[in-house]
This record gives sequence, structure tokens and C-alpha cells, in this order.
Amino acid sequence: MNIDFKQYFKLKQKEENLNFVNIPLNTDVELYIDPLVLSNQKGEWYVRASNLIVDFFEELLNAIKNQDDKKALYLFSKLREPNETHFGLSSNMPDGCGIGNEQALDLLIRLKKSKAVQTGHLKDLSDCELLINGIGSDKISDIVTNIIRGMLIEYTEEQCKQYQIPVKEITSNFFWSSETKTWIRRKSMLPHFMNKPVILVPKNIVRRQTSSNYQNVYERIIEALQESHLSLNTSLVRVLKNGKRVVSKKSLKERYKCSKEFVFAYIDENPEFLAKYKRTRY
Repeated sequence: MNIDFKQYFKLKQKEENLNFVNIPLNTDVELYIDPLVLSNQKGEWYVRASNLIVDFFEELLNAIKNQDDKKALYLFSKLREPNETHFGLSSNMPDGCGIGNEQALDLLIRLKKSKAVQTGHLKDLSDCELLINGIGSDKISDIVTNIIRGMLIEYTEEQCKQYQIPVKEITSNFFWSSETKTWIRRKSMLPHFMNKPVILVPKNIVRRQTSSNYQNVYERIIEALQESHLSLNTSLVRVLKNGKRVVSKKSLKERYKCSKEFVFAYIDENPEFLAKYKRTRY
């Protein structure tokens, strides 16, 4: 039987009144931290957390551009599946390893070969989901959680004080420090379930699918192509009985198949599209 955080710690507040996600404690929930949504939130905590992600990604891109594989692999070295948040796809108790050494090397190779990196179109961590094969919502969320773990621990400690939730002192897993440009740890006061630490996440930075999921962007591209084909009066334009000119999404999807390769090719030819998408998504 599943038991959630609110039940286990006997919180009297209604779930909708809690600022954090009421996670199941003996399994995972299919939710993800969305860096694009995070960057659009107002408030000091969100700004600091978003700046950490930007700082880490800039360090990573600089290492790749400078062909500093040693540093790049170090940056990847602490990206493990963050079981403390109970986010992901596990059906039982979370017990994953995230990005292992082989995956880190594979991801580094993909980034080094990526046209998006070479052209400078890859600017944000969220863009990786669009432009790099093998990276989806789960991996983006895991990377973000590792980077801002220190911020999430700070948030969890504050929530535990507010609701008088019992905690234990532990040494945290690694998180990114923009001051030292290294992975660091610290003593933390966290709630525990079955002797394992739990980290809480604010509801407003969580989604069931991250904004930059390439399938979402593909749908927006199809909408843009509808306007483009109408403007150019291509062979896909059909005239209805009432005289209205239309281009069906079905005809466009038959011509332009959904894939990361197509999404990147479109963004490569229309770089302003991605910036507009990210401005209007949330």
C-alpha cells in the first residue's frame, strides 16, 4: 500500500494548501522539475536556483568548447539519480543510479559532436532535450535536481520547521556551488522514511512533462508551418466551400515527421523560433 508524505508525517493541512509536492514515499511519482518553468518564477529562491543551473551549464559548455574532457567528466561525475525527491518512473522503492560513468562519457561525446553546441544554438540546459538525442524529461529533471540539491535541502529544512516535521542530521549528497565551481556537500537536517532522507520540491516548478519536450515543440512548429504554407500558397493549401484557405496539420505531419532531427533542423534554419517558444511557453 502506498503511503505519502502527508500521511506518514501526520500533517493536518489539506494537500492543496501545501507548497510542496506530496510525494509517495515507497515508490516514485511521474513528475519532473522543469528548468524553463523554474526560470520564469518570481522570488529570490527561484532566481538563485535558476542562476545555479545557468552557471553549471556555462561551465560545461566552456569545458566542451575548450576540449577540456577532464573537467567535463568531473562536471558529469556527480549526476546520480536523486532518489530523495521520489520523482521518476520506478514502480517500487526508488533505487536508480542516474548518469553513470559510461553514460557520462556517452553524453559528453554526444555534446561534443552536436551541431547545436558547435553553432551556439545550445544555450540552456532545457535546450538539451530538444537538440540532443538520448536526453528526455527524466534526465533533464535529474540533472537539475543534482545541481540545485542544496537549494532544495534549504527549502525542505524550512518546510520541516514550519510544519514541525521530525528530521535527522546527515551529510547531503553533492550539489553545485557557483562560488567554488565544484560539487560540494553539507550537513543537512532532513526528514527520513525507512532510514532514507527525503527532499521536498515546490509544486510550481514541477510538471508531468518538461516544457522543452521536443514533441511539444514539434506541435508549435507545425502551427508555424501552417502560417508559412498559407503565406507561400503551397500545394498543401486547400480551399474550403466557404472560400477559406487552410493547411491541415495532418498534411504537414505527413510531410514533416516528428523527430529531434527535424526539430533541430527547423530551429537551425529559424533560430528566432526557439527564443519565441521559450518566452511564450509559460
